Amino acid sequence: MRRRPAPLSEQRLFRFLFLLQAFVLLINPKLLLHLDSNLGNILQKLLIILCGAALMATRPVRRGVVVLIAAIVVLTLLCAMCSEFPQFQWRLYVGGVVSIVAPFVLLTAAPREPDRVLGLVVFASLPLLMTVFGGLYQLAGISPLFNAETTGGGTRLAGTQGIPAFLAAASFTSTFAALELAERRHLGYAFLLFVDLIILLLAGGRMAFGAAVLVCGIDYLRSFKRVPLLKLFLPIWTLVVGGILLTTFAEDNLRHLQSTSLNREIIWAPLIHQLHVHPWFGVGLGNQQQLLHVAGAITTMAGHNEYLRLAVELGYPGAILFFALTLGIVLLVWNSTWVGRDPMFLVCAAAFYMYGVTDNTFSMPQSYFILAAASFAGRPKNLRSPVPAFETAPPHPSTHGADLARPKVS
Repeated sequence: MRRRPAPLSEQRLFRFLFLLQAFVLLINPKLLLHLDSNLGNILQKLLIILCGAALMATRPVRRGVVVLIAAIVVLTLLCAMCSEFPQFQWRLYVGGVVSIVAPFVLLTAAPREPDRVLGLVVFASLPLLMTVFGGLYQLAGISPLFNAETTGGGTRLAGTQGIPAFLAAASFTSTFAALELAERRHLGYAFLLFVDLIILLLAGGRMAFGAAVLVCGIDYLRSFKRVPLLKLFLPIWTLVVGGILLTTFAEDNLRHLQSTSLNREIIWAPLIHQLHVHPWFGVGLGNQQQLLHVAGAITTMAGHNEYLRLAVELGYPGAILFFALTLGIVLLVWNSTWVGRDPMFLVCAAAFYMYGVTDNTFSMPQSYFILAAASFAGRPKNLRSPVPAFETAPPHPSTHGADLARPKVS
């Protein structure tokens, strides 16, 4: 039996909550209100989960994705119960569960056309808004727009995010969203794409930059069939103008992009040690941060390698099962009716997993929103035309029974 579409008011609930969580991400209450980092992260991600719950309540649900998310939670619980780490804390485990559920909740149900458009516009606009609001924060004395590097010197653009890597991750997602909008909605979004690229370069995120080049490069090759000359002139214009801006204003960022060391070895050393001590069940989800408060000269709570971090928290068997389950989610969404085996979804997912080698992608909404953006931008086979459309959701009940067919010509 086909599920009846939710009332229009319920459909708008998801879009309201989506805008709300994006606004919270934009203003960054952790920085604005000086919240504890853990508390701020959990509240932010609980809002994303609430948004996903509204999506599931008002759109057709992909049950397999929900089952796999539940299986991930059960897996982490079993590892936590079997962990022999003496400093294990259930409080940190709960925060860890929230963090690993949040990346997938926006993939649990089929978005409607307004959801798709809204999602891509929000994702494409966030870095610019973060930069503008960051300028206002600096004028108000809340936080600096640019952050000084603790290692290697120089400054990087941080916006409202406090940490340049977060702004770089948001720009990674935004470049893909803006490119999709420029192809499918209006060419004016190409200007937003250019702005997002400049912000990404000024934020100095090396892995974010590489992932964005991979995703946008492949997406660009299949786009703009209506205006073939754009395939030649837009990259040249972007490289020339971007190169001039970088060499003139961003020597520090170029130095950061060219550097080969981010002291990852210092950060990873205590994690590798604990992995050898607890190889089977790990130290418990969320508990790796106890190992990293001070690692050498670097103060951090993040492992900057999701594969190592999850192996430390879940043990070798648990980490293997965890990533197998996440890949199952990716394949189910790729095979869904709203994505329709669009290869770009797999490209975005691959870039996300590559990004996790050197950063905390499962903990940063700015980075894992690339999966939601790719889901919203999905192009089923029947819509892969030179001018793709977003309309894949069933019609509103008010259109049922209407004869929308084109009159036949005798």
